[in-house]
Amino acid sequence: MPNDEKSLLSRRKLLVSMGMAGTAMVAGGLLQSTAFASPSVTEAVYGNQGEGEEEKKKKKNLNGCDCCVQLATIAELRAKTNAQPDDIYYVTNHGQEGHFYYDSTDSTSLDNTGTVLVSVSGARFKRIYEGELNIQWFGAKGDGVTDDTQAVQACFDTAKYGTIFIPEGTFILTSPIIVPEGTSIRGNGYESKLRAIACDCLSFAISNIISPIVVEKFAIFGDQADDYAAIKVAGSANTAHRTTGITFSNIYISFYGTGMSLRSLWHSRIYGCYINNVFAGINVHGQCVKNVIDSCQITRGTGTITGTGDSMAISVDAGFDYDPGGTTIHRPEDLIITKTLTYGFDIGVNWRSCLYGSISDCDLDACLKYGIQYVQADGGLTIRNNYIALLLENALGAISAINLSVPGSSAFCSIENNNITHYSVEANSECIGIRLGWNQDNTIIQGNRITGMKKYDIFVEACENVNISSNTLLSDVTTSIYVSIMTGVVYMNENRMSGSMFCHPANEKVVVNSVYVRNLLPTTASTWKKGDTVYNSDLTLISGLYYVLSWLRLTDGTGDVLGTDWVENRINI
Repeated sequence: MPNDEKSLLSRRKLLVSMGMAGTAMVAGGLLQSTAFASPSVTEAVYGNQGEGEEEKKKKKNLNGCDCCVQLATIAELRAKTNAQPDDIYYVTNHGQEGHFYYDSTDSTSLDNTGTVLVSVSGARFKRIYEGELNIQWFGAKGDGVTDDTQAVQACFDTAKYGTIFIPEGTFILTSPIIVPEGTSIRGNGYESKLRAIACDCLSFAISNIISPIVVEKFAIFGDQADDYAAIKVAGSANTAHRTTGITFSNIYISFYGTGMSLRSLWHSRIYGCYINNVFAGINVHGQCVKNVIDSCQITRGTGTITGTGDSMAISVDAGFDYDPGGTTIHRPEDLIITKTLTYGFDIGVNWRSCLYGSISDCDLDACLKYGIQYVQADGGLTIRNNYIALLLENALGAISAINLSVPGSSAFCSIENNNITHYSVEANSECIGIRLGWNQDNTIIQGNRITGMKKYDIFVEACENVNISSNTLLSDVTTSIYVSIMTGVVYMNENRMSGSMFCHPANEKVVVNSVYVRNLLPTTASTWKKGDTVYNSDLTLISGLYYVLSWLRLTDGTGDVLGTDWVENRINI
Protein backbone atom coordinates (compact mmCIF):
# COMPACT_ATOMS: atom_id res chain seq x y z
CA MET A 1 0.00 0.00 0.00
CA PRO A 2 1.31 3.49 -0.74
CA ASN A 3 2.58 5.31 2.31
CA ASP A 4 2.84 8.79 0.87
CA GLU A 5 2.27 11.21 3.78
CA LYS A 6 0.31 13.67 1.69
CA SER A 7 -2.05 10.91 0.65
CA LEU A 8 -2.57 9.80 4.24
CA LEU A 9 -3.05 13.34 5.49
CA SER A 10 -5.59 14.13 2.81
CA ARG A 11 -7.63 11.12 3.84
CA ARG A 12 -7.86 12.20 7.47
CA LYS A 13 -8.68 15.77 6.56
CA LEU A 14 -11.34 14.62 4.14
CA LEU A 15 -12.97 12.42 6.78
CA VAL A 16 -13.03 15.27 9.28
CA SER A 17 -14.45 17.71 6.76
CA MET A 18 -17.07 15.23 5.57
CA GLY A 19 -18.13 14.46 9.14
CA MET A 20 -20.78 11.79 9.53
CA ALA A 21 -21.18 11.39 5.80
CA GLY A 22 -17.49 10.57 5.48
CA THR A 23 -17.69 8.23 8.43
CA ALA A 24 -20.55 6.30 6.87
CA MET A 25 -18.72 6.08 3.57
CA VAL A 26 -15.56 4.73 5.15
CA ALA A 27 -17.51 2.28 7.29
CA GLY A 28 -19.18 0.96 4.17
CA GLY A 29 -15.97 0.77 2.17
CA LEU A 30 -17.23 3.36 -0.30
CA LEU A 31 -14.12 5.50 -0.69
CA GLN A 32 -12.66 3.92 -3.79
CA SER A 33 -9.08 3.93 -4.94
CA THR A 34 -9.76 6.38 -7.74
CA ALA A 35 -10.34 9.15 -5.22
CA PHE A 36 -6.86 8.81 -3.77
CA ALA A 37 -4.89 6.96 -6.50
CA SER A 38 -4.68 4.11 -3.98
CA PRO A 39 -6.53 0.89 -3.11
CA SER A 40 -10.01 0.88 -1.57
CA VAL A 41 -10.36 1.15 2.19
CA THR A 42 -11.36 -2.52 2.36
CA GLU A 43 -8.24 -3.49 0.47
CA ALA A 44 -6.11 -1.14 2.51
CA VAL A 45 -7.29 -2.66 5.76
CA TYR A 46 -7.38 -6.33 4.78
CA GLY A 47 -4.74 -6.33 2.03
CA ASN A 48 -4.92 -7.76 -1.50
CA GLN A 49 -1.40 -9.11 -2.18
CA GLY A 50 -2.03 -12.78 -2.64
CA GLU A 51 -3.86 -13.55 0.61
CA GLY A 52 -6.58 -16.19 0.59
CA GLU A 53 -10.20 -15.21 0.93
CA GLU A 54 -10.20 -15.93 4.68
CA GLU A 55 -7.08 -13.88 5.17
CA LYS A 56 -8.60 -10.97 3.27
CA LYS A 57 -11.52 -10.89 5.71
CA LYS A 58 -9.39 -11.18 8.83
CA LYS A 59 -8.96 -7.98 10.88
CA LYS A 60 -5.36 -7.02 11.44
CA ASN A 61 -4.07 -6.24 14.89
CA LEU A 62 -3.83 -2.49 15.48
CA ASN A 63 -0.09 -2.43 16.15
CA GLY A 64 0.68 -4.49 13.07
CA CYS A 65 -1.34 -2.49 10.56
CA ASP A 66 0.44 0.09 8.46
CA CYS A 67 -2.65 1.55 6.75
CA CYS A 68 -4.41 4.92 7.06
CA VAL A 69 -7.68 3.43 8.43
CA GLN A 70 -7.01 0.86 11.13
CA LEU A 71 -9.45 -1.32 13.06
CA ALA A 72 -9.19 -1.22 16.84
CA THR A 73 -11.08 -1.73 20.04
CA ILE A 74 -11.28 1.00 22.67
CA ALA A 75 -8.94 -1.03 24.86
CA GLU A 76 -6.40 -1.29 22.04
CA LEU A 77 -6.45 2.47 21.43
CA ARG A 78 -5.93 3.14 25.13
CA ALA A 79 -2.99 0.75 25.12
CA LYS A 80 -1.36 2.22 22.02
CA THR A 81 2.10 3.75 22.41
CA ASN A 82 2.97 4.71 18.82
CA ALA A 83 0.10 6.80 17.46
CA GLN A 84 0.59 8.42 14.07
CA PRO A 85 -0.99 11.86 13.45
CA ASP A 86 -2.11 10.93 9.95
CA ASP A 87 -3.89 7.64 10.71
CA ILE A 88 -7.63 7.09 11.18
CA TYR A 89 -8.77 4.43 13.66
CA TYR A 90 -12.11 2.67 13.34
CA VAL A 91 -13.40 1.51 16.77
CA THR A 92 -15.24 -1.79 16.48
CA ASN A 93 -16.85 -2.12 19.95
CA HIS A 94 -20.52 -2.90 19.59
CA GLY A 95 -22.63 0.25 19.96
CA GLN A 96 -19.52 2.43 20.07
CA GLU A 97 -18.42 2.07 16.46
CA GLY A 98 -16.89 5.07 14.78
CA HIS A 99 -13.78 6.77 13.45
CA PHE A 100 -11.17 8.44 15.66
CA TYR A 101 -8.08 10.42 14.79
CA TYR A 102 -5.00 11.21 16.85
CA ASP A 103 -4.83 14.88 17.89
CA SER A 104 -1.16 15.52 18.52
CA THR A 105 -1.86 19.10 19.64
CA ASP A 106 -3.99 18.10 22.64
CA SER A 107 -2.48 16.96 25.92
CA THR A 108 -5.22 17.96 28.38
CA SER A 109 -8.61 16.56 27.30
CA LEU A 110 -9.99 13.91 29.63
CA ASP A 111 -11.01 10.44 28.55
CA ASN A 112 -14.83 10.24 28.41
CA THR A 113 -15.06 6.97 26.45
CA GLY A 114 -17.43 8.52 23.91
CA THR A 115 -15.61 11.30 22.08
CA VAL A 116 -12.12 11.33 23.62
CA LEU A 117 -9.91 8.31 24.36
CA VAL A 118 -6.55 8.76 26.14
CA SER A 119 -3.81 6.18 25.65
CA VAL A 120 -1.23 5.05 28.17
CA SER A 121 1.26 7.31 26.40
CA GLY A 122 -1.01 10.33 26.76
CA ALA A 123 -2.20 10.41 23.14
CA ARG A 124 -5.69 11.88 22.60
CA PHE A 125 -7.86 10.06 20.09
CA LYS A 126 -10.97 12.02 19.10
CA ARG A 127 -14.15 10.79 17.49
CA ILE A 128 -15.05 12.12 14.05
CA TYR A 129 -18.76 12.96 14.12
CA GLU A 130 -21.35 15.59 13.37
CA GLY A 131 -24.65 16.28 15.14
CA GLU A 132 -25.98 14.03 17.89
CA LEU A 133 -24.08 12.25 20.63
CA ASN A 134 -25.13 8.65 21.20
CA ILE A 135 -25.21 7.57 24.85
CA GLN A 136 -23.91 4.14 23.82
CA TRP A 137 -20.67 5.73 22.64
CA PHE A 138 -19.94 6.51 26.27
CA GLY A 139 -20.41 2.91 27.41
CA ALA A 140 -24.15 2.71 28.14
CA LYS A 141 -25.29 -0.87 27.50
CA GLY A 142 -29.06 -0.54 27.39
CA ASP A 143 -29.48 -4.20 28.36
CA GLY A 144 -31.94 -3.56 31.19
CA VAL A 145 -29.45 -4.92 33.74
CA THR A 146 -26.28 -2.81 33.73
CA ASP A 147 -26.27 0.46 35.67
CA ASP A 148 -25.74 2.99 32.87
CA THR A 149 -25.90 6.12 35.04
CA GLN A 150 -22.23 7.08 34.78
CA ALA A 151 -22.08 6.54 31.01
CA VAL A 152 -25.28 8.46 30.33
CA GLN A 153 -24.21 11.38 32.52
CA ALA A 154 -20.83 11.49 30.73
CA CYS A 155 -22.66 11.84 27.44
CA PHE A 156 -24.83 14.68 28.77
CA ASP A 157 -21.80 16.44 30.25
CA THR A 158 -20.17 16.40 26.83
CA ALA A 159 -23.21 17.59 24.87
CA LYS A 160 -23.87 21.05 26.33
CA TYR A 161 -25.75 23.03 23.66
CA GLY A 162 -25.83 19.87 21.54
CA THR A 163 -28.21 16.95 21.07
CA ILE A 164 -28.25 13.58 22.85
CA PHE A 165 -29.49 10.47 21.03
CA ILE A 166 -31.03 7.61 23.02
CA PRO A 167 -31.04 4.45 20.87
CA GLU A 168 -33.36 1.51 21.36
CA GLY A 169 -32.73 -0.37 24.60
CA THR A 170 -33.47 -0.14 28.33
CA PHE A 171 -30.93 2.06 30.12
CA ILE A 172 -30.87 1.69 33.92
CA LEU A 173 -30.33 4.84 36.01
CA THR A 174 -29.80 4.96 39.78
CA SER A 175 -29.41 8.71 40.20
CA PRO A 176 -30.86 11.68 38.32
CA ILE A 177 -29.28 12.70 35.04
CA ILE A 178 -28.43 16.42 35.11
CA VAL A 179 -29.28 17.95 31.74
CA PRO A 180 -27.01 20.93 30.98
CA GLU A 181 -28.56 24.11 29.63
CA GLY A 182 -29.21 24.16 25.92
CA THR A 183 -29.14 20.36 25.55
CA SER A 184 -31.72 18.63 23.35
CA ILE A 185 -32.64 14.94 23.66
CA ARG A 186 -34.00 12.63 20.97
CA GLY A 187 -34.91 8.97 21.08
CA ASN A 188 -36.15 6.47 18.53
CA GLY A 189 -39.65 6.11 19.97
CA TYR A 190 -41.09 3.91 22.71
CA GLU A 191 -38.24 1.36 22.47
CA SER A 192 -35.73 4.01 23.60
CA LYS A 193 -36.22 3.57 27.35
CA LEU A 194 -34.76 5.14 30.46
CA ARG A 195 -35.60 3.19 33.61
CA ALA A 196 -34.85 5.04 36.84
CA ILE A 197 -34.58 3.21 40.17
CA ALA A 198 -35.73 5.26 43.21
CA CYS A 199 -34.76 8.63 41.75
CA ASP A 200 -35.81 11.45 39.47
CA CYS A 201 -34.90 10.63 35.90
CA LEU A 202 -34.02 13.86 34.06
CA SER A 203 -33.31 17.07 35.97
CA PHE A 204 -32.91 20.18 33.83
CA ALA A 205 -30.38 22.76 34.93
CA ILE A 206 -31.48 26.38 35.31
CA SER A 207 -30.78 28.29 32.14
CA ASN A 208 -30.63 32.07 32.20
CA ILE A 209 -30.50 32.37 28.44
CA ILE A 210 -33.06 31.85 25.71
CA SER A 211 -31.95 28.57 24.17
CA PRO A 212 -34.80 26.67 22.49
CA ILE A 213 -34.34 22.91 22.83
CA VAL A 214 -36.37 19.82 21.93
CA VAL A 215 -36.80 16.77 24.17
CA GLU A 216 -38.63 14.07 22.25
CA LYS A 217 -39.42 10.48 21.28
CA PHE A 218 -38.37 8.25 24.16
CA ALA A 219 -39.85 6.55 27.22
CA ILE A 220 -39.20 6.95 30.95
CA PHE A 221 -40.13 4.27 33.48
CA GLY A 222 -39.94 4.56 37.25
CA ASP A 223 -40.24 1.89 39.90
CA GLN A 224 -43.56 3.11 41.38
CA ALA A 225 -41.88 5.25 44.04
CA ASP A 226 -44.15 8.21 44.83
CA ASP A 227 -41.43 10.69 45.85
CA TYR A 228 -39.84 11.29 42.45
CA ALA A 229 -40.52 12.93 39.09
CA ALA A 230 -39.68 11.55 35.67
CA ILE A 231 -38.84 15.04 34.38
CA LYS A 232 -37.98 17.90 36.72
CA VAL A 233 -37.30 21.53 35.89
CA ALA A 234 -36.24 22.69 39.35
CA GLY A 235 -36.28 26.43 38.71
CA SER A 236 -35.88 29.06 41.40
CA ALA A 237 -37.92 31.67 43.25
CA ASN A 238 -35.46 34.22 41.90
CA THR A 239 -37.11 35.64 38.78
CA ALA A 240 -33.68 36.05 37.15
CA HIS A 241 -33.25 32.26 37.24
CA ARG A 242 -35.51 30.59 34.72
CA THR A 243 -35.49 27.92 32.06
CA THR A 244 -36.81 29.07 28.69
CA GLY A 245 -37.89 27.50 25.43
CA ILE A 246 -38.17 23.73 25.99
CA THR A 247 -40.43 21.59 23.82
CA PHE A 248 -41.27 18.24 25.42
CA SER A 249 -42.75 16.12 22.63
CA ASN A 250 -43.96 12.52 22.31
CA ILE A 251 -42.50 11.28 25.58
CA TYR A 252 -43.99 8.24 27.32
CA ILE A 253 -43.82 8.28 31.14
CA SER A 254 -45.04 5.53 33.46
CA PHE A 255 -44.82 4.35 37.09
CA TYR A 256 -43.79 7.61 38.71
CA GLY A 257 -45.15 9.67 41.59
CA THR A 258 -45.06 12.74 39.30
CA GLY A 259 -44.73 12.73 35.54
CA MET A 260 -43.39 16.27 35.10
CA SER A 261 -42.56 18.82 37.78
CA LEU A 262 -42.05 22.25 36.21
CA ARG A 263 -40.96 25.38 38.06
CA SER A 264 -39.89 28.74 36.61
CA LEU A 265 -40.33 27.42 33.08
CA TRP A 266 -41.01 30.08 30.43
CA HIS A 267 -42.27 29.99 26.85
CA SER A 268 -42.28 26.20 26.63
CA ARG A 269 -44.56 23.51 25.24
CA ILE A 270 -45.56 20.01 26.30
CA TYR A 271 -46.96 18.29 23.23
CA GLY A 272 -48.20 14.77 22.52
CA CYS A 273 -46.86 13.24 25.74
CA TYR A 274 -48.44 10.11 27.27
CA ILE A 275 -48.19 9.98 31.07
CA ASN A 276 -49.59 6.83 32.67
CA ASN A 277 -49.61 5.17 36.10
CA VAL A 278 -48.80 8.31 38.08
CA PHE A 279 -50.23 10.06 41.14
CA ALA A 280 -49.63 13.52 39.66
CA GLY A 281 -49.37 14.02 35.91
CA ILE A 282 -47.96 17.52 35.29
CA ASN A 283 -47.25 20.02 38.08
CA VAL A 284 -46.81 23.64 37.01
CA HIS A 285 -45.75 25.82 39.91
CA GLY A 286 -43.85 28.96 40.67
CA GLN A 287 -43.47 31.65 38.05
CA CYS A 288 -44.04 29.57 34.92
CA VAL A 289 -44.99 32.01 32.14
CA LYS A 290 -46.66 31.51 28.74
CA ASN A 291 -46.50 27.73 28.54
CA VAL A 292 -48.74 25.32 26.60
CA ILE A 293 -49.90 21.77 27.39
CA ASP A 294 -51.23 20.42 24.10
CA SER A 295 -52.57 17.06 22.92
CA CYS A 296 -51.31 15.06 25.90
CA GLN A 297 -52.83 11.96 27.50
CA ILE A 298 -52.57 11.64 31.28
CA THR A 299 -54.07 8.61 33.02
CA ARG A 300 -54.09 7.43 36.60
CA GLY A 301 -53.59 3.84 35.52
CA THR A 302 -53.80 1.11 38.11
CA GLY A 303 -53.77 3.58 41.00
CA THR A 304 -51.08 1.67 42.87
CA ILE A 305 -48.87 4.76 43.20
CA THR A 306 -50.13 6.87 46.09
CA GLY A 307 -49.32 10.29 47.47
CA THR A 308 -50.48 13.00 49.85
CA GLY A 309 -53.90 14.55 49.22
CA ASP A 310 -55.81 14.24 45.96
CA SER A 311 -54.38 12.75 42.79
CA MET A 312 -54.34 15.35 39.99
CA ALA A 313 -53.72 15.04 36.27
CA ILE A 314 -52.61 18.68 36.00
CA SER A 315 -51.91 20.95 38.97
CA VAL A 316 -51.24 24.67 38.53
CA ASP A 317 -50.20 26.48 41.69
CA ALA A 318 -47.97 29.25 42.98
CA GLY A 319 -46.76 26.76 45.56
CA PHE A 320 -45.80 29.53 48.00
CA ASP A 321 -42.98 30.49 45.65
CA TYR A 322 -41.60 33.65 47.23
CA ASP A 323 -38.42 35.59 46.59
CA PRO A 324 -35.74 34.46 49.05
CA GLY A 325 -36.30 36.42 52.25
CA GLY A 326 -39.15 38.36 50.64
CA THR A 327 -42.93 38.40 50.52
CA THR A 328 -43.56 38.69 46.77
CA ILE A 329 -45.29 35.57 45.51
CA HIS A 330 -44.45 34.29 42.04
CA ARG A 331 -47.38 32.64 40.29
CA PRO A 332 -47.87 30.87 36.98
CA GLU A 333 -49.11 33.15 34.20
CA ASP A 334 -50.88 32.64 30.86
CA LEU A 335 -50.99 28.84 30.85
CA ILE A 336 -52.88 27.17 27.99
CA ILE A 337 -54.18 23.61 28.39
CA THR A 338 -55.76 22.29 25.20
CA LYS A 339 -56.77 19.03 23.45
CA THR A 340 -55.62 16.96 26.40
CA LEU A 341 -57.18 13.80 27.86
CA THR A 342 -57.12 13.00 31.58
CA TYR A 343 -58.59 9.85 33.08
CA GLY A 344 -59.20 8.48 36.55
CA PHE A 345 -57.77 11.21 38.81
CA ASP A 346 -59.45 12.73 41.85
CA ILE A 347 -59.15 16.10 40.09
CA GLY A 348 -58.66 16.56 36.36
CA VAL A 349 -57.20 20.09 36.57
CA ASN A 350 -56.42 21.86 39.84
CA TRP A 351 -55.97 25.57 39.08
CA ARG A 352 -54.83 27.82 41.91
CA SER A 353 -53.44 31.35 41.85
CA CYS A 354 -52.53 31.43 38.17
CA LEU A 355 -52.70 34.78 36.42
CA TYR A 356 -54.90 34.14 33.39
CA GLY A 357 -55.07 31.14 31.12
CA SER A 358 -57.43 28.72 29.42
CA ILE A 359 -58.60 25.11 29.47
CA SER A 360 -60.16 24.25 26.11
CA ASP A 361 -61.12 21.26 23.94
CA CYS A 362 -60.04 18.80 26.65
CA ASP A 363 -61.53 15.47 27.73
CA LEU A 364 -61.45 15.31 31.54
CA ASP A 365 -62.83 11.83 31.97
CA ALA A 366 -63.67 9.64 34.98
CA CYS A 367 -62.91 12.38 37.54
CA LEU A 368 -63.45 11.06 41.07
CA LYS A 369 -64.05 14.41 42.85
CA TYR A 370 -63.81 17.41 40.50
CA GLY A 371 -63.23 17.90 36.82
CA ILE A 372 -61.78 21.40 37.31
CA GLN A 373 -61.18 22.92 40.73
CA TYR A 374 -60.52 26.63 40.31
CA VAL A 375 -59.38 28.58 43.37
CA GLN A 376 -58.17 32.01 42.45
CA ALA A 377 -56.95 35.16 44.09
CA ASP A 378 -56.60 37.28 40.96
CA GLY A 379 -56.46 37.00 37.20
CA GLY A 380 -58.92 34.78 35.38
CA LEU A 381 -59.59 31.57 33.51
CA THR A 382 -61.48 30.55 30.37
CA ILE A 383 -63.02 27.06 30.44
CA ARG A 384 -64.41 26.29 26.98
CA ASN A 385 -65.48 23.35 24.80
CA ASN A 386 -64.47 20.62 27.25
CA TYR A 387 -66.01 17.24 27.98
CA ILE A 388 -66.07 16.67 31.75
CA ALA A 389 -67.30 13.38 33.20
CA LEU A 390 -67.58 12.45 36.88
CA LEU A 391 -67.29 8.81 37.86
CA LEU A 392 -67.72 7.78 41.48
CA GLU A 393 -70.73 8.23 43.72
CA ASN A 394 -68.89 10.68 45.98
CA ALA A 395 -67.85 13.08 43.19
CA LEU A 396 -68.57 16.68 44.21
CA GLY A 397 -68.74 18.64 40.98
CA ALA A 398 -67.55 19.08 37.41
CA ILE A 399 -66.40 22.70 37.78
CA SER A 400 -65.89 24.50 41.08
CA ALA A 401 -64.77 28.14 40.86
CA ILE A 402 -64.06 30.15 44.00
CA ASN A 403 -62.19 33.43 44.41
CA LEU A 404 -60.42 33.91 47.74
CA SER A 405 -59.82 37.60 47.13
CA VAL A 406 -62.11 40.52 48.00
CA PRO A 407 -65.19 41.71 46.08
CA GLY A 408 -64.31 43.81 43.07
CA SER A 409 -61.01 42.08 42.34
CA SER A 410 -60.00 41.42 38.75
CA ALA A 411 -60.72 37.70 38.99
CA PHE A 412 -63.07 36.43 36.29
CA CYS A 413 -64.08 33.13 34.81
CA SER A 414 -65.71 32.27 31.50
CA ILE A 415 -67.36 28.82 31.46
CA GLU A 416 -68.72 28.23 27.97
CA ASN A 417 -69.94 25.36 25.77
CA ASN A 418 -68.81 22.51 28.01
CA ASN A 419 -70.46 19.09 28.02
CA ILE A 420 -70.76 17.94 31.64
CA THR A 421 -72.07 14.57 32.81
CA HIS A 422 -71.96 11.96 35.57
CA TYR A 423 -71.53 8.27 34.78
CA SER A 424 -72.98 6.87 38.00
CA VAL A 425 -76.73 6.58 38.54
CA GLU A 426 -75.98 6.56 42.27
CA ALA A 427 -74.25 9.93 42.26
CA ASN A 428 -73.57 11.88 45.43
CA SER A 429 -76.68 13.78 46.52
CA GLU A 430 -74.47 16.88 46.87
CA CYS A 431 -73.06 16.67 43.33
CA ILE A 432 -73.26 19.95 41.36
CA GLY A 433 -72.42 20.58 37.70
CA ILE A 434 -71.02 24.13 38.00
CA ARG A 435 -70.45 25.80 41.34
CA LEU A 436 -69.52 29.48 41.48
CA GLY A 437 -68.89 31.34 44.69
CA TRP A 438 -67.03 33.57 47.10
CA ASN A 439 -66.42 36.75 45.13
CA GLN A 440 -65.94 34.98 41.79
CA ASP A 441 -67.28 38.10 40.09
CA ASN A 442 -67.58 39.00 36.40
CA THR A 443 -68.23 35.43 35.32
CA ILE A 444 -70.10 34.03 32.31
CA ILE A 445 -71.77 30.61 32.40
CA GLN A 446 -73.06 30.12 28.89
CA GLY A 447 -73.96 27.39 26.39
CA ASN A 448 -73.13 24.46 28.68
CA ARG A 449 -74.91 21.11 28.59
CA ILE A 450 -75.23 19.45 32.00
CA THR A 451 -76.75 16.08 32.86
CA GLY A 452 -76.53 13.46 35.61
CA MET A 453 -76.16 15.81 38.60
CA LYS A 454 -78.02 15.12 41.85
CA LYS A 455 -78.31 18.45 43.66
CA TYR A 456 -78.15 21.34 41.16
CA ASP A 457 -76.89 21.84 37.64
CA ILE A 458 -75.68 25.36 38.49
CA PHE A 459 -75.15 26.84 41.94
CA VAL A 460 -74.06 30.47 42.44
CA GLU A 461 -73.46 32.38 45.67
CA ALA A 462 -71.76 35.51 47.00
CA CYS A 463 -70.84 36.93 43.59
CA GLU A 464 -71.78 39.86 41.42
CA ASN A 465 -72.13 40.49 37.71
CA VAL A 466 -72.79 36.84 36.83
CA ASN A 467 -74.39 35.92 33.51
CA ILE A 468 -76.10 32.49 33.28
CA SER A 469 -77.39 32.15 29.72
CA SER A 470 -78.34 29.63 27.03
CA ASN A 471 -77.48 26.55 29.06
CA THR A 472 -79.18 23.17 28.55
CA LEU A 473 -79.73 21.67 32.00
CA LEU A 474 -81.05 18.11 31.80
CA SER A 475 -80.27 16.59 35.20
CA ASP A 476 -83.14 14.93 37.03
CA VAL A 477 -83.15 17.48 39.86
CA THR A 478 -85.85 19.56 41.52
CA THR A 479 -83.85 22.77 41.11
CA SER A 480 -81.66 23.24 38.04
CA ILE A 481 -80.32 26.72 38.90
CA TYR A 482 -79.90 27.81 42.51
CA VAL A 483 -78.88 31.42 43.14
CA SER A 484 -78.04 32.00 46.79
CA ILE A 485 -77.46 35.38 48.42
CA MET A 486 -75.57 37.57 45.95
CA THR A 487 -73.64 40.81 46.25
CA GLY A 488 -74.61 42.19 42.84
CA VAL A 489 -76.56 41.65 39.63
CA VAL A 490 -77.30 38.17 38.30
CA TYR A 491 -78.49 37.72 34.69
CA MET A 492 -80.36 34.54 33.71
CA ASN A 493 -81.41 34.35 30.08
CA GLU A 494 -82.82 31.64 27.82
CA ASN A 495 -81.79 28.60 29.85
CA ARG A 496 -83.47 25.30 29.09
CA MET A 497 -84.08 23.42 32.35
CA SER A 498 -85.60 20.15 33.49
CA GLY A 499 -86.00 21.47 37.04
CA SER A 500 -86.93 24.80 38.56
CA MET A 501 -84.93 27.96 39.16
CA PHE A 502 -84.50 29.30 42.70
CA CYS A 503 -83.32 32.78 43.60
CA HIS A 504 -82.92 33.74 47.23
CA PRO A 505 -85.58 36.30 48.26
CA ALA A 506 -82.90 38.62 49.63
CA ASN A 507 -81.48 39.20 46.13
CA GLU A 508 -82.67 42.56 44.80
CA LYS A 509 -80.72 42.61 41.52
CA VAL A 510 -81.96 39.81 39.30
CA VAL A 511 -82.57 39.94 35.55
CA VAL A 512 -84.41 37.00 33.98
CA ASN A 513 -84.90 36.95 30.20
CA SER A 514 -84.15 40.67 30.07
CA VAL A 515 -86.82 41.40 32.73
CA TYR A 516 -85.47 43.19 35.80
CA VAL A 517 -86.98 41.82 38.98
CA ARG A 518 -86.68 43.28 42.46
CA ASN A 519 -88.08 41.53 45.48
CA LEU A 520 -90.07 43.88 47.76
CA LEU A 521 -91.91 43.03 50.97
CA PRO A 522 -94.93 45.01 52.24
CA THR A 523 -94.19 47.87 54.62
CA THR A 524 -96.34 46.14 57.27
CA ALA A 525 -97.21 42.54 57.79
CA SER A 526 -100.34 42.68 55.64
CA THR A 527 -100.22 45.86 53.57
CA TRP A 528 -99.02 45.96 49.94
CA LYS A 529 -98.36 48.97 47.75
CA LYS A 530 -99.29 49.23 44.10
CA GLY A 531 -96.21 48.42 41.98
CA ASP A 532 -94.66 45.98 44.46
CA THR A 533 -93.07 42.94 42.79
CA VAL A 534 -92.65 39.55 44.42
CA TYR A 535 -90.22 37.14 42.79
CA ASN A 536 -91.24 33.47 42.55
CA SER A 537 -88.50 31.53 44.36
CA ASP A 538 -89.88 28.17 43.18
CA LEU A 539 -90.03 28.27 39.39
CA THR A 540 -92.06 25.23 38.41
CA LEU A 541 -93.05 24.56 34.81
CA ILE A 542 -96.83 24.88 34.57
CA SER A 543 -98.68 22.65 32.11
CA GLY A 544 -95.43 22.27 30.23
CA LEU A 545 -95.93 25.76 28.82
CA TYR A 546 -94.58 28.49 31.08
CA TYR A 547 -92.99 29.59 34.34
CA VAL A 548 -94.37 32.25 36.65
CA LEU A 549 -91.41 34.51 37.19
CA SER A 550 -93.03 37.02 39.55
CA TRP A 551 -96.25 38.77 40.59
CA LEU A 552 -96.86 42.48 40.11
CA ARG A 553 -99.09 44.27 42.69
CA LEU A 554 -102.01 46.14 41.10
CA THR A 555 -103.60 47.64 44.21
CA ASP A 556 -102.81 48.95 47.68
CA GLY A 557 -104.03 46.99 50.65
CA THR A 558 -104.34 43.37 51.67
CA GLY A 559 -106.38 41.86 48.83
CA ASP A 560 -105.02 38.65 47.37
CA VAL A 561 -107.06 37.98 44.21
CA LEU A 562 -105.11 37.04 41.08
CA GLY A 563 -106.19 39.28 38.23
CA THR A 564 -107.52 41.97 40.57
CA ASP A 565 -104.74 42.53 43.08
CA TRP A 566 -101.94 40.62 41.33
CA VAL A 567 -100.87 39.86 37.78
CA GLU A 568 -98.43 37.10 36.76
CA ASN A 569 -95.20 37.81 34.93
CA ARG A 570 -94.78 34.66 32.84
CA ILE A 571 -91.91 33.11 30.90
CA ASN A 572 -93.23 31.05 27.99
CA ILE A 573 -91.31 27.93 26.92
